Amino acid sequence: MDRGEALLVRLSAWSVLVFIALFAIGWGFLGHNIPPYNAATPADELAAIYRDNAATMRIGFSLGILACAFMVPWVVGLFRIMLAMEDGRLMLPLLQLAGGLLTVCVPMFSCVILLAAAFRPEQDPAITRMLFDLGWLTIDMVWGVTTLQYIAFGAVVLRDQRAQPLFPRWMASLGIFLGLEFVLEFIMPH
Repeated sequence: MDRGEALLVRLSAWSVLVFIALFAIGWGFLGHNIPPYNAATPADELAAIYRDNAATMRIGFSLGILACAFMVPWVVGLFRIMLAMEDGRLMLPLLQLAGGLLTVCVPMFSCVILLAAAFRPEQDPAITRMLFDLGWLTIDMVWGVTTLQYIAFGAVVLRDQRAQPLFPRWMASLGIFLGLEFVLEFIMPH
C-alpha cells in the first residue's frame, strides 16, 4: 500500500465517527427516535407526533440518510486493511466488504421509510403506523449482514500471525462479540 492510499485508509477510519455523530443527531434526536417510542403507542398518538414534528423529522431522517454515506469509506478502508493482513486471501475481507456495504443500506432504508411517514403526516394514522413499524423493523431485524461483517473482522485479527500484529487480540474478541450481540435483536424487536 503506497503512502497516498495509506493516508486515505487512515482518513476512512474517521468517517465512521462522522456517521455515528450525524446519525445520532438526525435519526436519533431530530427524528425523535432517542428515546424510542413504545411499540404499543396507538396509531392516532403516533400520527400526532409525526404531524407535530414533521419538519424536524424530515430534516433528521434526511440527515440520517446522508450520514450513511460516511459508513462507506470506513467499510472500504477496513476491507483494504484486511486484504493486506490476509496476504492475498480474499474470503474474509470480501465477506466484511459485502456485509459492511449491506449494513450501510439498513439504517439508510430505515431513514427513507421513516421519512416517508414524516413526508405526509396528514395521511391515515394506520399508514403512518405501518411505515413507523417498517422503519423500526428494518433497523432492528436486518442484523445478519452486520454479524457477518464483524465476525469476518474478528477472524482476520485472530489469523494475523505477524510478530507485531496490526490490531491487538482483544479487537478480535470485540469484533466477534459485536457481531453476535445483534442476535439479541432477533429475540426482542422494537
